[in-house]
Amino acid sequence: MKNLILFLILTMFCNAVNAQWEIVSNGQYPSLKAIDFPTESIGYACGDNFVLKTLDGGDSWEYIETNYNFSSIAFVSSDIGYASGPNKTICKTIDGGFTWSKLNVPNLGEEVIDFKEISFKDEQNGFMAAGTYIVIPDFWIMYAVGYILKTSNGGLNWSVKNVYYEMNAINIVKNSNVVFAAGGTFAPIGF
Repeated sequence: MKNLILFLILTMFCNAVNAQWEIVSNGQYPSLKAIDFPTESIGYACGDNFVLKTLDGGDSWEYIETNYNFSSIAFVSSDIGYASGPNKTICKTIDGGFTWSKLNVPNLGEEVIDFKEISFKDEQNGFMAAGTYIVIPDFWIMYAVGYILKTSNGGLNWSVKNVYYEMNAINIVKNSNVVFAAGGTFAPIGF
């Protein structure tokens, strides 16, 4: 009898935990690449030449067309946000994603620079994970070197730290000075 009661309690607990997730259709936007919620109700998602904005916790989304292919997005308030992407793209918005200004990119050479992920602690202090890669047509792609970029003036200037591997992810622990970065390298061979 004890086992049956324990089983029923665990089943109810598991159902309650599972009930917290709800699938929300992304409609006609199949290439969502990143999402960020600066508040409980205001959120942003990005993809190929667009940003989606919600004011109701994700129940509905407004489509905002951009001239940029963003792969990462980070908002420090409901209106101020940063986004990064391939081809040395770093942008900032101060009006909730409706307009984006391209920020200066540090000189990292002529290689193809892919800004993977951006993370901001506040409006002034942020980090970005990046990598350079070499493309040999019809053969393969190889990441050559990675970078961690840091700004302390809202993206006007960036300091650069070379690392041995392409950086894929970076995150600032809230209310701290701790930053985590992750990366790796690969060389898939095409036929």
